[in-house]
Amino acid sequence: MKAQHGWALSAESFVSNLVKYGDLVAYDGPLLSHYVSYPRAKHYLFSWIDYDDTSNRWLVLEVSYRHLYDYLTDAKSLADIFEEPYNSKVIVLSTDTAGICSNALLVECEDLIADYIPEADSFYELAMPARYEQLFAAEGSEISYAQHLQNLRAAAVRFRLAPFEARFASTLGINDIGGFLQRVTRSLKSYVEVRFLADYRETYSRIEYALTDLAKVLKGVEPRGVNNQFGSFEIDVAIDPLPQGEQNLPVELITWQQQILQDYKRDVFDFSFYGDVRRPNSLSSADDLQMRAIFLPIVQIANNQNYYVETQIEGEKAYKRLAPVSAAVRKRILPVPPQPEEDEAIRTELTSLLLELKEGQDPSTISMAQLRRALLAVNTGNQTSIIVSNFRSSENQLIEFSEPIEVNVSRVGDFFQASYPPLDIAELGTNARAAMAAFHIQLRILFTRLQRNLEDRQRGEGLRSEKEGRILDALADLLS
Repeated sequence: MKAQHGWALSAESFVSNLVKYGDLVAYDGPLLSHYVSYPRAKHYLFSWIDYDDTSNRWLVLEVSYRHLYDYLTDAKSLADIFEEPYNSKVIVLSTDTAGICSNALLVECEDLIADYIPEADSFYELAMPARYEQLFAAEGSEISYAQHLQNLRAAAVRFRLAPFEARFASTLGINDIGGFLQRVTRSLKSYVEVRFLADYRETYSRIEYALTDLAKVLKGVEPRGVNNQFGSFEIDVAIDPLPQGEQNLPVELITWQQQILQDYKRDVFDFSFYGDVRRPNSLSSADDLQMRAIFLPIVQIANNQNYYVETQIEGEKAYKRLAPVSAAVRKRILPVPPQPEEDEAIRTELTSLLLELKEGQDPSTISMAQLRRALLAVNTGNQTSIIVSNFRSSENQLIEFSEPIEVNVSRVGDFFQASYPPLDIAELGTNARAAMAAFHIQLRILFTRLQRNLEDRQRGEGLRSEKEGRILDALADLLS
């Protein structure tokens, strides 16, 4: 037999959990056999490739359940199965004349002897054995679902997260993985909204009709994990196709939705944050707030201190790495919205400042930094803009926002209301100070819910509602 190089494996250990399901091709003995490994229910094809006076040699290929069906229905060849990603390494196994395994090698595909590689036309030309017809008929729904997954994977974007240093205790945390997926989801949905209104707004007679269909599209573009590998975290993300009959949507819109994920990768994840930094043509209609909604989660991912991200789509051999984004570039990509009190100051007369100082402190002696922390309100008529840079948790721990937020305080009849829509907080008080005190209580409650939610997710428990998820995600972003 030919000299095949590879890593030695324990043949006895490998075959100990294998059970032969059937011989698919035979001539004076089996030429191609199907084995199942228990308890994991992995499927293998043993293809006879070489022999000498004392032994036979077999090429062992893993095969998915779906691809086994494809092979037996002449949809895939043995060469196609050999090319599948899960067969990047194969096993070359030898058996003696009694059929007992004598040795085994783990071989990289590129190191496999050319004569051992399946021929391009190695299709299964026989009728499917009756036993397999019964098997697949009994599990037809699983086959259909496997085909659905296969179609999704063909259009998926692969994300790979890996720690910066391969060392002890540097594996990725669940919070990192969960935060990454949540940010991608928010960014993708913001991108879809901008693209939909830019591409299809003019085709609707009324904006209400467009928004109705947009809601259907946004519901349909919830990213789905369709394949994942572990170690470094690797996941294929796809979008379920919109069913035309159920959604009553135009055919061209369904086709558009099927392409939108790869457009998103091209326009957002593959966006060049350096050089001229021009926005993609497909986002030319997006305003500053929409651009922030799309790109802020990606900038947060790019600058994560625990991992880096690479992306790949079907047909691409190399991964593209998402590079960190500097503060200067971030400001160009994500212009900070104008401060409401600055806008008001241009158009109105400043009537008063409300400061919170230590007892006995002379206001004329405070620094600008102290002034910013002490500033409680800038009154402009019946509205007040209040800067909040931190709050205290229920354990009295000081929690800092990554960027200060602006809380609107307005007069509502005889009361004041402190509101911050992104967190769905709107609290009443007899004066601005009382309204803000109630606002801080709600921040503490939200922060406690966020901490509990992280613990619930580690236990596999979900959120009470989609709305709660959006609010807690918004708070997590403000703190990251």
